[in-house]
Amino acid sequence: MRVKILGSAAGGGFPQWNCACPNCRAQRSGTFAGKARTQAQVAISADSRTWFLLGASPDLRAQIEATPELHPHGSRPTEEKTGPSFGVAQDVARNRIRKIEAKALRNLGGRSRSADLPPHREGTEKHESNRDYLRQSPIAGAVLANADIDHVLGLLLLRELQPLRVYATDSIRRILTEDNSMFAMLQRVPRQVTWSTFAPGTVFPLENPAGEDSGLRCRALSLGTHYPAYVAPRRQNELTFGEASLGLIVESPAGKRLAYMPSVPQINDSLLKEFDSADVLLFDGTFWTDDELIRMQGSGQTARQMGHVPVSSAEGSLNKLAGLRRPRKIFIHINNTNPMLNESGPEYRQVRDSGSEIAEDGCQFDL
Repeated sequence: MRVKILGSAAGGGFPQWNCACPNCRAQRSGTFAGKARTQAQVAISADSRTWFLLGASPDLRAQIEATPELHPHGSRPTEEKTGPSFGVAQDVARNRIRKIEAKALRNLGGRSRSADLPPHREGTEKHESNRDYLRQSPIAGAVLANADIDHVLGLLLLRELQPLRVYATDSIRRILTEDNSMFAMLQRVPRQVTWSTFAPGTVFPLENPAGEDSGLRCRALSLGTHYPAYVAPRRQNELTFGEASLGLIVESPAGKRLAYMPSVPQINDSLLKEFDSADVLLFDGTFWTDDELIRMQGSGQTARQMGHVPVSSAEGSLNKLAGLRRPRKIFIHINNTNPMLNESGPEYRQVRDSGSEIAEDGCQFDL
């Protein structure tokens, strides 16, 4: 399984557009000893040809363009190039959508629109076929861990009738499809997006839109009970609280495990046991201290109130994760105010001296 970190910052990225904290000012002036980052985004693949997204960040378009493996290949796939499964199956699914859309147009308003369509010409099928192969993507689907704006907004950037399979709990699916009219852009034609629901604790396969198995397996852990503020209280009372915020365990065909935990409100023994079964742990690095935002801006919530265990202190993640022996530990989802972004600072050195790492945009590893 290949894992690519497309983005490593918390919501707003780094520097954040409306922030003049010391980190953001120094980054803009070119004096910061650290790297700019886009909002957290991970992509995984079992064969480096077909990819699944963990979340869908608002920066997704730029992240795709910065990642050649996620570009459309722009040529007719052959069994030699893609094998007989995923690449071909996605093109078949897209072609099916095109035909359904054309039929809907011809019957718009309950009457035939054939008179309004250009006459058939020899070779039309070939041109349509070429168009289908030019408009495609190696991205087969996405797995959603929550309904936060910085985790789901990127789905709207994938609205150009590209067949996708989106995995979500029933609660998250209802928030997006029943309460937000903008997400209807993902349902303009049948099978544009195939929603596959899962329950926390159950193992499910990652499949392409045609239902073909990638060999990857995923299991979600329930981590938090708070839904985003944009979800109306009435709707929240109808939802399952254990489906609000999740961590994801992804297993490769070879049995290697990735734990993706971008929003962790607390660490207990059962979670530590889960983490120690992973080969790589991508863990919530949002805030360095619990009162980071309060000290920075004079008011606001603590890190824990926002659903993030801080990195530092005796009860922080750096100390709590120190006893893990198996996984490679990488902090991700790092807020723009976090001092460990500064590679010349003591916080950065403390993380690195502990044996942990800090994620950067564009890094990758294989499991």
